[in-house]
Amino acid sequence: LETGKLIRCFGSTRITNKKTLEMIHPEYTVFDKDKTPPLPMNLSPVYSLTSGVSQKMLVKLKKYALITLAACEENDLELFPVDFRKRLKLKSIKKTLPAIHFPNTRIDRLSIQALKDTLAFEELLAQQAYITKLKATMAKKISVIIDKGQLRDKFIQLLDFSLTESQLTVLQEIDLDLKSGTPMQRIIQGDVGSGKTVVAAAIAVTLIEKGYKVALMAPTELLAEQHFKTFKNWFDKLNIETHLLLGKTDKKNRARIYSSLSSEKPLIVIGTHTLFQESLTIKNLGLSIIDEQHRFGVQQRKKLEKKGWVNDWQNHMLMMSATPIPRTLSLTIFGALKISTIDSVPSNRKEIITLLIHEQRRQEIIARIDKIFKQEEQVFWVCPLIETDTNVQKQAATSIAAELTKRLGKSKIGLLHGKLENTEKEKIMKSFVNREIDLLVATTVIEVGIDVPNATLIIIDGPENMGLAQLHQLRGRVGRGYKQGFCIMLYGKNLSDNGKKKLEILRNSNDGFDIAEHDLEMRGPGQLLGRQQSGLPNYRIANLVKDSHLLEKAIAISNSEIFKNERIADKLIKRWRPDQLEMDSL
Repeated sequence: LETGKLIRCFGSTRITNKKTLEMIHPEYTVFDKDKTPPLPMNLSPVYSLTSGVSQKMLVKLKKYALITLAACEENDLELFPVDFRKRLKLKSIKKTLPAIHFPNTRIDRLSIQALKDTLAFEELLAQQAYITKLKATMAKKISVIIDKGQLRDKFIQLLDFSLTESQLTVLQEIDLDLKSGTPMQRIIQGDVGSGKTVVAAAIAVTLIEKGYKVALMAPTELLAEQHFKTFKNWFDKLNIETHLLLGKTDKKNRARIYSSLSSEKPLIVIGTHTLFQESLTIKNLGLSIIDEQHRFGVQQRKKLEKKGWVNDWQNHMLMMSATPIPRTLSLTIFGALKISTIDSVPSNRKEIITLLIHEQRRQEIIARIDKIFKQEEQVFWVCPLIETDTNVQKQAATSIAAELTKRLGKSKIGLLHGKLENTEKEKIMKSFVNREIDLLVATTVIEVGIDVPNATLIIIDGPENMGLAQLHQLRGRVGRGYKQGFCIMLYGKNLSDNGKKKLEILRNSNDGFDIAEHDLEMRGPGQLLGRQQSGLPNYRIANLVKDSHLLEKAIAISNSEIFKNERIADKLIKRWRPDQLEMDSL
């Protein structure tokens, strides 16, 4: 850099403390004053980088790739017939890629969007082509044909409540799957307290009556134990054998359960990850039920599914989710599965009343808790952290428990968090269920799996630090009996506009499906579910929130005549989703 030379820079500018303009680590070229090169005709791309690769190097590599692209025949690049592309207004790939990477300086935003739409549509179409092939593969597999017997009707008559119209509809949908001769791959989604468990139990009864075993897998021991208690209470009346298999199950009981599972006897076994251990044999496994399926990795779900495989024969699979999935996501994540939705809750359930209160009024809330105790009702107080973290200023569960114990005196207060031993967690939860504890201070470990009908108030401390769906799940821990449930969101002073919007959504809606749609808009699909747990495709171009209209079009096209041409579908998958060529099941 010499005095008298001219520099053309590219980078981000900022004003310094001395009110001067500076540019940190810009890209630049140096030239003589009388030899000023013309401005480029194309915009400069900016790529996300990885260690060891500079922006300049990546741009150079892209240019080399585009030179190779230019040498290709257009017929080799285009996967669809000309008339098909014209009808859908798809741009030429040979022209689209250079224009996307190095757009002309005069190009407008609408033209750029049209180019992106071409690529996004093709990518979404590739995913749908994969789902179509996956469905075809599943249709070739065989499973036991199950007709509804008489035991289910007896089971339903024994219940102390009536099934909703929505639950009965879902049962009919599942019955059609069981009679088809191909393995059922269905997910039941429903809001908190909609009654998914009793539907799963009714289906389990049908399989057991026909001489098959059923395995129910839950993500936590706490939830597995609750399911065991519920199912055993129901199934003892029908003389159905019910087992609980956990990591902590002692050697003697484990041997007894293993022996029963390797026998011909029909029964149900409930457990956690213990159910898909290689050493465990489950003979005549006709149905696998997975609760809170998004809490398991794809490979974990498949391990349980394969427990019942014998040669070409495969067991039926039923999954449950209390986290309603937005429609856009369900079409991609669960595209190869059938979806049943329980969209109503029992009529005797009252809507939970949600209040937004500033943390400055904390003492008023504690005073209100005393009144709840006098009514012999119980309270949850939820904190996002176990230990104090001054950096993010979140209230710690341990310090809250100490403060409440000091303020509420004789009232019994329990503390529950993920770092406790399982035996200690179980002891605390049993004390809360048995009303030996009036108030339970907990971290988000109580998000699922806890059913305490006598709990009528939940205080969520620092709700701005949690996601919408998580907050809705936590809110669903109260109001599970016949009494009115209340939820207090105790927010902090540094509430952002986004945080305020989130809490307003929760105050105005108790509909989990509506909340899930808002959550998708605010956080995006990756954060909403997590890629490992959901099997969510890692899209290069497409955005499931912004491109939902393209997804609808891709689904319609994937069912059209052109996709009977397997060569086109395979090329499309190879271009966009080579990782899925092995046809792994979702």
